[in-house]
Amino acid sequence: AGRSEGEGVEGGESERRNGRMPKSARYDKRQDVRNNIAWRGRNLLLYILLVRMCMVIPTHHFLLPADAGVSGNVFSQFLKTLMPAGAAEASLLPVGIPFFHVGIGPYIAASIAMQILTAAIPELKVLTKDRVGQHTIKTYTRYLMVLVAVVQSVVTAFELQAYTTITHVGAWAFHGYFMQTIPMFVMGAIVQTWLAEEMTNYGLGQGTSVMITMSVCGAYFSALQYYASQLSGGIPWVQVAPFIGGALALTAGAVLVQMGTCKVPLQYFQGPSIPGLPRVLRNDVDHIPFKINPLGMQPVLVAVFLSEGMMWLVNAMNFPGWLAAGVGFLFNHSSPMYYVTFFLIVFGFSYLDLSDTPKEVSEYMVKIGARIPDVRPGERSMQYLGELQAGSRFFGGILLGAVAVACTLLDQYMKETLGICVGFTSMLIVTSTILQMKRQLRSLGQMPKMDRVVASM
Repeated sequence: AGRSEGEGVEGGESERRNGRMPKSARYDKRQDVRNNIAWRGRNLLLYILLVRMCMVIPTHHFLLPADAGVSGNVFSQFLKTLMPAGAAEASLLPVGIPFFHVGIGPYIAASIAMQILTAAIPELKVLTKDRVGQHTIKTYTRYLMVLVAVVQSVVTAFELQAYTTITHVGAWAFHGYFMQTIPMFVMGAIVQTWLAEEMTNYGLGQGTSVMITMSVCGAYFSALQYYASQLSGGIPWVQVAPFIGGALALTAGAVLVQMGTCKVPLQYFQGPSIPGLPRVLRNDVDHIPFKINPLGMQPVLVAVFLSEGMMWLVNAMNFPGWLAAGVGFLFNHSSPMYYVTFFLIVFGFSYLDLSDTPKEVSEYMVKIGARIPDVRPGERSMQYLGELQAGSRFFGGILLGAVAVACTLLDQYMKETLGICVGFTSMLIVTSTILQMKRQLRSLGQMPKMDRVVASM
């Protein structure tokens, strides 16, 4: 061990003599760069520019007439719910199909499927305990994403075959079209998945949420241009004001669901001045917060993409009449059952727990020398925390489902009465992304202080 340490010191001195920075210093410098807010913000703008370019620039392999009626993809179906009928269709489905036509949908679908599998299969749940296992889960998610992208690309290629500009003769008349379009769509989904992960690792916010928010804001801009003349001319602002108040109330409810916690009080074994306890814990930590909705707005995303995905499949494929009617009864916006289905999906998904939170919290309390008042440490604490978590998630799931359904109902009512579709459900997603970025910026702002504390020790 002494020899290895000496060799390490000697190697560092050798690197300095050669004019190179030691490896440890280079690693610390890379960490400093990653924690730099300006650097991450610049990367985020670059990734957004790349995504927008690939989503807008057409491939010229297709030519769609105005009345084509092509359903696009799952994500464009969701964006169309924000838009008025016939407004800004070119911004959502351009004349030339873009490179990212399949979109981020396969990655979101694969992530949702892996989360459900991880929560249901104990062997996968164990993998989330360490970094190697988490990397394995990410690898499985990427493989599943490619599989979903291939399936969606095949369905999309069949749907767009009538509008292709690709011409072949002989045996290539049929196979050549699919050999060009399917790899193009799959590659677009893979590139967009890579950009989403790069945003998460080197940008600001969670990559998929940022992409969704970016597209939603673009749809808002197009819808605002369309509605500006109506609001200034024919619709009195008195009729619109109650809906604006409702939007503010629903946004406040979304923030409450995101930030709401259930606090578990702590009592230290030897009082708050126990010598072995870090000073920051002795002074500040008197409770452990349990979030009522740890998954944020992800259950709403699951409900939206599952509903729009099922309707996309019905429109893109030739389902039997009874099956199409059943899917429409459950997932079509015009059906009253849609709101029940939407609420049940949001409520059910909010119960997913990828980590054994009660056990981890109980072990953490033992490490810091604390306990829950009037609760015996060990199994009884785990049982108490499990009951508390179930109760908080039940309340959080009910509240999140109620807010999401209220957004959908208000949007539908506003569309029927005023002819305006605001997209209140998408406002929940935008609010969630903003709160994620706010938390990340706050954490990055604390990193220089932590570095100074570590350097002084």
